[in-house]
Amino acid sequence: MISADADRPLWERVADELRERILSGAWKRGRALPTEDELSQEFGCSRTTLRKAMALLRAEGLFADDGPADGGVRHFSCMVTAVRLRPGDVVASVAPVCLVRANGSFDILPGGTAITCL
Repeated sequence: MISADADRPLWERVADELRERILSGAWKRGRALPTEDELSQEFGCSRTTLRKAMALLRAEGLFADDGPADGGVRHFSCMVTAVRLRPGDVVASVAPVCLVRANGSFDILPGGTAITCL
């Protein structure tokens, strides 16, 4: 469900919902995604708004699209991997990293960010 926070642009709220579907596993890797028309109807937004939200997810490395821009079939192709770290471990990635906390909140860190486990 899209948040009703009127202080944030609609495209950001749509991106939040799409991100949640990806990170929760609701959209499985390689699965054909709904068309732009279907998603814009679901969210009550224009295709331009939807495209802006999807561009953000693509920039975060959570989404790759191999379908036509006119609403054809798109495939979610990101692989999300969880690892258990020990105190003192340092991790860095060339791609963006989704850092998920125990309470379920998360941040997207840019590629190259060093993360030290406390």
